[in-house]
Amino acid sequence: MKRVMAFVIGLWLPAVAWAANPSNTYTGTTVEHVDTGKQTLSIKTREGERWTLHVSDPEMLKKQNVQKGDTVSVQVDTNNEVIKIAKAGESGSSGGGMEPGSGQ
Repeated sequence: MKRVMAFVIGLWLPAVAWAANPSNTYTGTTVEHVDTGKQTLSIKTREGERWTLHVSDPEMLKKQNVQKGDTVSVQVDTNNEVIKIAKAGESGSSGGGMEPGSGQ
């Protein structure tokens, strides 16, 4: 019985760790377009991928004064919605620095 429980817990722990961080951070991305009306941000990643993403809080774009050509870090949730933006060398808009990470 102990072996079965150890096996079940061994399978369960990685799932908990995965669920604890349900977002990706893209660092060193370049802003290509900001549409405050549609609440979207178009970015180009360091790898050359282009994304147009919905911004969860439209005030985030205004607070950070995000403009075309800015280099930013963008934190994206599992729905591909921007939940945090930080200009290069600044902390995130919701009160904390962003963890460095690689995108998808």
